[in-house]
Amino acid sequence: MKKITVILLVLCAIPMIVNAQNNALDFDGVDDYVVSNSFMDLTYSALTFECWIKVDAFKTAPPYITTIMGTEETGHTALLRIGDTAVPNDIMQLNLRFGSGAYNMTANTSLQEGIWYHVAAVYDGSTMKIFINGNEDASVTAAYGEIVSNRNFYLGRSYNLGRCLDGKMDEVRVWSVARTETEISENMYNELIGTEPGLVAYYKLNTGSGQTALDTSGSNNGILGSTTGIDVNDPTWFLSDSPLPVTLTDFSTAVIMNEFVQISWTTQTEASINTWNLYRETENSTEYILIYSQAGTNTTQPYTYIFEDHEVAENVVYYYYLESTEYDGTSNMWGPISAILEGSSIPEFPETSILESNYPNPFNPSTTIKCDIREGEEGILTIYNLRGHEIEKQILSAGEHILEWDGSVYGSGVYLYKLETNSYTQTKKMIMLK
Repeated sequence: MKKITVILLVLCAIPMIVNAQNNALDFDGVDDYVVSNSFMDLTYSALTFECWIKVDAFKTAPPYITTIMGTEETGHTALLRIGDTAVPNDIMQLNLRFGSGAYNMTANTSLQEGIWYHVAAVYDGSTMKIFINGNEDASVTAAYGEIVSNRNFYLGRSYNLGRCLDGKMDEVRVWSVARTETEISENMYNELIGTEPGLVAYYKLNTGSGQTALDTSGSNNGILGSTTGIDVNDPTWFLSDSPLPVTLTDFSTAVIMNEFVQISWTTQTEASINTWNLYRETENSTEYILIYSQAGTNTTQPYTYIFEDHEVAENVVYYYYLESTEYDGTSNMWGPISAILEGSSIPEFPETSILESNYPNPFNPSTTIKCDIREGEEGILTIYNLRGHEIEKQILSAGEHILEWDGSVYGSGVYLYKLETNSYTQTKKMIMLK
């Protein structure tokens, strides 16, 4: 006799990290920092610094400086910072020094505590610019030639310990080219490949643990704190809530009960997502069609979306694509993942219903009862104690049934079990010994 397959298949469970795992670093504002001791080469006639930053508290004492990143030694400086003695403590600055020449480029817009900003500072050999959230905020002429030679590079502090960042930092990028406003705005929400031309150092800060801030573009790895071991100068890893568009950690399908395909996707965090769109195509089609849309949750907590596709046929391979669209119109696409509903085996029914002997017998405290009910009939399985009192009853459909009876709530003794259908009646005896 053939049996009905209840759960046929689970397909394409594809755990994956699509965008940032979205960890970041939290600096305490006292003595935390990251340093690259590989003497990062910034001897260029152009430069771009950019990152996501959230200041928890601005400096309230002279010189009112909060350092974001850069290199600073006698006679050579390339430093992105907030505040100065003559500048409000919430105003961005790009500080460049070339021997005896120096210039501080000051932004126009004040930042606020507790808010994520994408900030960038650019020098193209003749002009210095500051960008906030992808928009040019200030610009000034400054032609001083090469910037700096090989120096240690810091995140969260300047060369002399102090002026440290009290806040969070994510997605740090250092370039030997002057990035345009379009390049900055179009890429500030997206992770980079790491091989882009002019990318000197790229700290995704996604490790989530350990003492290393990996440079995924080269060899300028950063060390947390003053030693390679744990020390008081280490910033803290945390699950970032910076507004990167989405962290997709799973996109998978499963065939359920041979009736429909379940598609699910899980985000570790998401922001700026307007809509999720799910598309489907088959192995023989030339284009995919939209089958489901769901508004984004824009949460910073893990969230799972589930959709059941009931418009599917047996023995057809289906491919699913997932799209996220943002409020600004940009989108990302993932997939495909696939699934197939295999044809169910057709159950064969007995010519007559059958009640088999239970096993084991005697038993303590449970036993298995097996029966077959012929096509077109319904069965009633009843259990009695030796006095003939009914203690349990179950209605069964046509087909094969394997049932476990648990007698733990009853005492030792002899019990009867009886199967009745329209054309069949059978009673058998079983013994429970405790």
